[in-house]
Amino acid sequence: MPGSASDAVEIVLSEEIEALVDFYDRTEAYLDDRPASDLFEPKPSVSDWSPAQHLYHIWRANASRREAARVAAGGGVDAEAPRLTDAGRRVLQNGHLPRGTAEAPDAVRAPASLDREALREAVHRSRKKLDDVAAEAEAVRAAPGGLERPAWGRLTARQWLRAARIHSEHHEAIVRDILDAASG
Repeated sequence: MPGSASDAVEIVLSEEIEALVDFYDRTEAYLDDRPASDLFEPKPSVSDWSPAQHLYHIWRANASRREAARVAAGGGVDAEAPRLTDAGRRVLQNGHLPRGTAEAPDAVRAPASLDREALREAVHRSRKKLDDVAAEAEAVRAAPGGLERPAWGRLTARQWLRAARIHSEHHEAIVRDILDAASG
């Protein structure tokens, strides 16, 4: 059942943006620091996707989430006030996504074959969206509008950024686990 706007999760926009910038710095470094065997080979004991596929997915998904934040900051497309579902409230409050409970939509699914150049293009496009949202931080902070996210409800611009950070950390943990399995 949807919650009300009054049960909104406390979100400090500058902290969410800073956490996303840090995430990009850490994960973009994998492109230069990791051999191809670590980056492009999955470890089925951890995930059917390779680290490269997880990174590509998250960078693509984040670009979409930040575009959603920009739309919501511009007044959103829903006339009704933002409302979280119980699932959306739990994720945003706990800052955690459980593993293995969702499947990536086709629009942000990683292709079976990737190379470093495709990854660099994905991360640069995604970082550009983050820069755009950071430049509009005041509008994002004050935005009353909402934009629907399946299963989580109608999120504010700030909530979209929190969702991007949580999703990023979720996939980064999987990437680290795959890399640990590769070195172990």
